[in-house]
Amino acid sequence: MAKILESLDSGIILLDKPENVTSAKIINEVKKKIKVKKIGHGGTLDPFASGLLICMINKATRLSKFFLKSDKSYLAKMHLGVSTDTFDRDGKVTKKSKISHIDKGKIEKVLLSFKGKSKQVPPSFSALKHNGVPLYKLARKDIFLKKEAREIEIKEIKLIDYNFPFVEFKVLSSSGTYIRSLAYDIGEKLKTGAHLTSLRRVTSGKFDVKDAQSLSDLNEENKSLIPMGKVLDINSITIESDVVEKIKFGQKLSESIFLCMLKNDTFYKLLNNKNELVAIIKKEDDVISYDSVFI
Repeated sequence: MAKILESLDSGIILLDKPENVTSAKIINEVKKKIKVKKIGHGGTLDPFASGLLICMINKATRLSKFFLKSDKSYLAKMHLGVSTDTFDRDGKVTKKSKISHIDKGKIEKVLLSFKGKSKQVPPSFSALKHNGVPLYKLARKDIFLKKEAREIEIKEIKLIDYNFPFVEFKVLSSSGTYIRSLAYDIGEKLKTGAHLTSLRRVTSGKFDVKDAQSLSDLNEENKSLIPMGKVLDINSITIESDVVEKIKFGQKLSESIFLCMLKNDTFYKLLNNKNELVAIIKKEDDVISYDSVFI
């Protein structure tokens, strides 16, 4: 059998992104520092934001969709009484309002009102595209387009501190949630307006920023690469060498082995006896298909 499996230069790196730099620039810097061929991410952060940025190296770039769909938590700070066009500190002030009627109790009540599922309109200043053009590029030309509201879920939201006129809160949300838009919506509901002054991503899926390293500490020898077999928090099945061979040559997996134990509409990672990632499969309508193969 051919020597396999996981390439020693494939996996993920947890990075603590600093403020005031784009995620794209950070990704490019990582690529140069550790000299890899392919690199992706598990969800970008706005330039003004900091925190956990998951860098996907080489073959691990095929896993990006799993991270993009994962829940994420943030520490956010917003300024009441001042609204901006970008919903954050980098934008132009569009409105100022009095906030003398606001107290801690009102803030807590409004924050909790956002818990659960709701529809959120993405901000005009975002990387979402219209006819192939990012919305933020159009917005810079004073062309403000709105995308259709989409469903999000705020799973947890908690007031951390209120120091007039600043509010700090922690939020755990589903993928696709714009915390800038959440801050704007909170300000509207409080009738004060608001914008984010800081944002820090704390977790993404099962990963925490406390386990991340800084860009300055990163190099080829010190890259703390997490193997692909350990990064996905999905159901796993350990397979024997004969099944590995079948996968290697693209053969159909034996229904007698797999069909009875798998649930429909569910992804599974297949590991060899060394806990290396061989493939990801999915069962749909009682048919097992390959999502990704890594040998």
